[in-house]
Amino acid sequence: MKAKPPKIAIGISEEGQNLRLVKIMRVEDEYRLLAARTFTLQRQIQTGDEEDLTQLEVDIVDSFEIEEDDSLDDLTLEEDHTNTDDDSTWFEVFELVQEVGSKTAVTVAEPQVFYTQFETDWALADDKLQKKVYEEVIKMKEFQHVTRDGVGVLPLEKERICAVVRESHFDLLEQLGKVKRIIGKRLPNIGFIESNVVSLVNLVVRKYEPKANTSTMILHVGRDSSRFIFLRGSRIVHISPLIGDGTSSSDIGNVLFSRLQLEMDSLDLNQIEHIVLSGLAMSAGLEEYFTDNLGLFEDFSEDYKIFSLGEDMLKQFSVDGRYFEDFGSYSSALGAAFRLLEPDPGEIQVDLTPTRIKDEQKKLKMSISGWMLLVALPVIVTASVYHIAKLDRDIRFLSSRIEFKENRLAEHRDLDLEIDAASSVLTEYDRSFTIIDSLVTGAETWSTFLQSVLNVSDDIGGIWFTDIISVEGRSVKLRGFSTTRNRIPYLVNNLHDADLHKVEVHEIRGKPVYSFEIDASAKIDTTRKIGISEKELALIQ
Repeated sequence: MKAKPPKIAIGISEEGQNLRLVKIMRVEDEYRLLAARTFTLQRQIQTGDEEDLTQLEVDIVDSFEIEEDDSLDDLTLEEDHTNTDDDSTWFEVFELVQEVGSKTAVTVAEPQVFYTQFETDWALADDKLQKKVYEEVIKMKEFQHVTRDGVGVLPLEKERICAVVRESHFDLLEQLGKVKRIIGKRLPNIGFIESNVVSLVNLVVRKYEPKANTSTMILHVGRDSSRFIFLRGSRIVHISPLIGDGTSSSDIGNVLFSRLQLEMDSLDLNQIEHIVLSGLAMSAGLEEYFTDNLGLFEDFSEDYKIFSLGEDMLKQFSVDGRYFEDFGSYSSALGAAFRLLEPDPGEIQVDLTPTRIKDEQKKLKMSISGWMLLVALPVIVTASVYHIAKLDRDIRFLSSRIEFKENRLAEHRDLDLEIDAASSVLTEYDRSFTIIDSLVTGAETWSTFLQSVLNVSDDIGGIWFTDIISVEGRSVKLRGFSTTRNRIPYLVNNLHDADLHKVEVHEIRGKPVYSFEIDASAKIDTTRKIGISEKELALIQ
């Protein structure tokens, strides 16, 4: 069921340090402007933690109000330079949006919203497209903290889309929430929260109704920033990055023209026929500047038209246009308010309202079944109390059983700990025995072999070893030197299962010596006597 449009629509536009508020209503077939106010904050509205109201200094820099009983022919905007402290300002804003029968829409700008474009819509629509865009957005490092309700989908031309990403915290809503907690009233009825680009485009399309093949360029100029938006018909073609220059820049005309040249080089647009100036563009003298310099572009039609959105809106409200140059700064707030006052299915529908705000605003509506349930409530309560008492008795009985079993379990756990400790000691013993066995294995064989080699070499004499190398299993390679050749065969004969591999002659200090390499076995034949007879020893010497 669609919500009924409010009697009074309030639009709040947040742009950096400026907070703009407009209040409009519909009287028969005409629209009536009730109030337009601008508040300038001493610090920029931003994301972050909550702060005390006393940390803000706010001035109402201009204020225009119209009494509801004035005739439409006599409406004028009157400027009010009243300064107020920060507390009373937020109280005043809160009271303005608390009017009976009213609903409020909030439109925000960077850095509380960001835009990121995708070149495809994945052939999806509605909730499936919303879910897909959210999944793609949170893959980006800078948006991993964003929640599902903080991502909106903005359709572009040629099946492209733009994700509108909201920061998780709105300072404006926090300040209104603080006032609510002080005075005890409900928060204002928030219809939706959207980005200022969406509000501005909806207002331009509503006001000028561009034809399907007509190309339109929107230039919105603020005090500290500006932006180009290009349309073909009512569909957005391109949103330029935010330009960090506004009316505070002394060379705003040249800056915007250079950026316009850059944007036009990358766009494929027909001849642009309409130029819509919004924000403070008129007061900056950009209409004359564009008229004098647009001849440099081939992308603009020869009979292009320049429209002042602020001036045209004042004419629609039948209001004295003395302040029309500055009234364009209320364009985003007006776009949001018109979307509330007269919803159009063809408008861009982006809602970045946090889910918690929507939940807080839901009203309880009771159907017939609800009233029947209310009548049966005493019986339900009695039955529930009896059932709860029975369950409570069961719980107490089971709790006592559990306590008994837990005590028994604790005793068993102590035994388990003792068993585990004994098992650990036994495991350590087994490990120690294994290491000792590995050390003893083969030790006797090698000791006997080395002893026999030393005994033979001592008996023969004139032999020394340089290498004793274990090759495979119990095979041994012996390398060394002998002072005479005939000592080497006796060495081989007195080793078990030995083969002479090679003998080479070398010279050490002018005397010949003989190097040898013998392959032998470390296994000792215990039945064989190892040694050199006296006769053999005499022959060697």
